[in-house]
Amino acid sequence: MTQANTKKAPSPTYEVGYGKPPVHSRFPKGQSGNPSGRPKRKATERAKEIALQEAYRLVPVREGDKIVKMPAVQAVHRSQIALAAKGNGPAQRAVLRVVQAIEKEGHDLNMELLKAAIEYKAEAERVAERRRRLGITYVDPTAPHPDDIVVDMQTGEVAMCHEDFAGHISRTG
Repeated sequence: MTQANTKKAPSPTYEVGYGKPPVHSRFPKGQSGNPSGRPKRKATERAKEIALQEAYRLVPVREGDKIVKMPAVQAVHRSQIALAAKGNGPAQRAVLRVVQAIEKEGHDLNMELLKAAIEYKAEAERVAERRRRLGITYVDPTAPHPDDIVVDMQTGEVAMCHEDFAGHISRTG
C-alpha cells in the first residue's frame, strides 16, 4: 500500500479552512512540497552574469593628480587607446577593429531605417491613391501621411513631420 492509501479519514470534528487543507490533498510525511527544487541556471549564464558584473564594476583610475572611479570596461578601453596612441601596433589594430565594428553597426541600422522609410512612403502612397479611387475619405490621424516622411536621398537623412512623430530620425551620411 502507498502512503496515499493509508491516510486516515478525517475525524468528524476536523474543520477545513485557512491553513487547514483537506487531509487527502496534503503532502505525505517526509515529502517536500517542491521535490526537484528551483532549477539551477546553466554555467554559461552564471559566467556571463559574472563577466558583466566585473565589466561594470567601478575601479579607481588615476587621472592626472586625481583618482576617479569608472567602470572596468571603460578603464580597459582607455588603457587600450592610450597604448594605441603611443604606437603599439596590436593595440592600434584592436582599437580600429572595435571602432569600425561600432560604426558599421550604426551605419547598418541607419540603412535599415532609410530602407523602411522609403518602403513605408511608397506603400502609403499606393494606399492613399487606392483610397482616393474608391472614394474613402477617412484617414487615420495617428498614421503618418507619405508627405510627413521626408527622405533626403543625398544625405540619407530621414525626418518625420507628423505631429506625433516630429523630429529628426537618422543621418546615414
